[in-house]
Amino acid sequence: MEDAFTGLEAAIVLIAFVTVGSVFSFMVLNAGFVTTQKAQEVVHTGGSEAAITLQIHGDIYGSADSSGGPVTMITMMLKAGVPSSSIDLNKTTFHISTDSTNEILQKGTDLSDPSPGQWTIHERFSENNGQISRLGPNDLVTIEIRPSSPLPPGKRFTLEVNPTGATGFVITRSIPTSTDHMIVLY
Repeated sequence: MEDAFTGLEAAIVLIAFVTVGSVFSFMVLNAGFVTTQKAQEVVHTGGSEAAITLQIHGDIYGSADSSGGPVTMITMMLKAGVPSSSIDLNKTTFHISTDSTNEILQKGTDLSDPSPGQWTIHERFSENNGQISRLGPNDLVTIEIRPSSPLPPGKRFTLEVNPTGATGFVITRSIPTSTDHMIVLY
């Protein structure tokens, strides 16, 4: 009879180990599935954000108040890089720096000239009558940037454009040694 109880006890212990092992396996597999799902969400989100880009359309211009004077305004056209994307320019930051200055520009009132230290949407070319600050498919906007300090001839500057939810860009240009009222910046 004792052998029967020992066999029954061994069977109960074996069943307990199998039950604990299967519960542990379920927890490990479930954690793996949740982690895989989160990783998949991150990849899809990252892919969709990386696919949306903001791009320069055409040349970048500088304007000086007088011939030979410093550049007081930078003008460029922007467009959305992917036809199906839409970018909110109100959430875009412009950061301009030289070897002696470093400035984050504030957004001014759209469709007007910016004050020093501001940028504005000066003009919009659109197939639809959407919001001025929303850049959709086939839209173009002219952006005017007025640094707090004018950029003297011969000065090199860097402009970072960072839209929220999209890929921006960094450009580096030099002010020519002889300026005019409107010049192309290379």
